[in-house]
Amino acid sequence: MNVTVKMPVLAKDHSWVRHRLKLHEEHDELQQAIFGVKDNIGHVAAEALDTIQVCIGILDKVEEEVPGMVKKEIFNHNRKLLERGWKVKKVIQITED
Repeated sequence: MNVTVKMPVLAKDHSWVRHRLKLHEEHDELQQAIFGVKDNIGHVAAEALDTIQVCIGILDKVEEEVPGMVKKEIFNHNRKLLERGWKVKKVIQITED
């Protein structure tokens, strides 16, 4: 079954400091949600998505500063995982519109 999931790139112009602070905030919220996972698994998913959203913003800033860098680093990241023996369970595909 193919499922299409879309994650937006938000129109923000955060500094690196702002990205760092937001990532720290979302990381803490995700940690707390995982700690209380028995209470609400949906909250864990929501906080994980918030963290991914911050990371998307960071990758967007990288791409603005050095076009093509994200694609190159995704390739390097995937190669590293395979070299370390990780097995692929499934692939999430994100297509830029």
